[in-house]
Amino acid sequence: MHPKRNVRGRHAAKPDEEASRRPARASLVSSAVLVACFSLLLTCTLGAKVLDVAGLPLPAPFNSSGNPAKIEGRSNSQTLSLRSALNIQGLLSGDLQDAISQKIGDAFPLRDEGLLVYGGFQRGLIGIGNAFTSYPITPAYYGSAYAINWPQDAVVPIASKASEENLAGMRAVATAVNAAQESHPNVRFVYDQL
Repeated sequence: MHPKRNVRGRHAAKPDEEASRRPARASLVSSAVLVACFSLLLTCTLGAKVLDVAGLPLPAPFNSSGNPAKIEGRSNSQTLSLRSALNIQGLLSGDLQDAISQKIGDAFPLRDEGLLVYGGFQRGLIGIGNAFTSYPITPAYYGSAYAINWPQDAVVPIASKASEENLAGMRAVATAVNAAQESHPNVRFVYDQL
């Protein structure tokens, strides 16, 4: 009888070993690609910032906008100040981390375009969800303070939840309106709430 010969050779890996190495290689390659993409993005961001400081700003799509708060819908008063949060209280409350995160996010190239694409993606998902219910008004995007009134093709603010502070403010406005009407009985008042 002939002894069984190893036709694969001495150095060939067993099929089970090869199969177990493939996922590890794929994972390693995908991790390397992600690290390379992140490094490229970070390098481009820093390069764009250096050019901007040197007085050579990049064209509009590759440069963050002059008013980065506008595209997010936040007012300039909501833009966090890094200097005012640079203390122990800011560190403990998380204001320093939020300010740093906001400053870094405002510096990314193509940031505005990315936010617009992401908002459009969210509106698409909201539209798919609304296909079954057919509500005439839906949020502009998840967590938005504004809604889209589809029949009127308008953007409207979402009413805030009733709280004691809101109710006290509404009562103060109603009292002031009543006082104005009583002091001017011959004048017709028309109120429009936006």
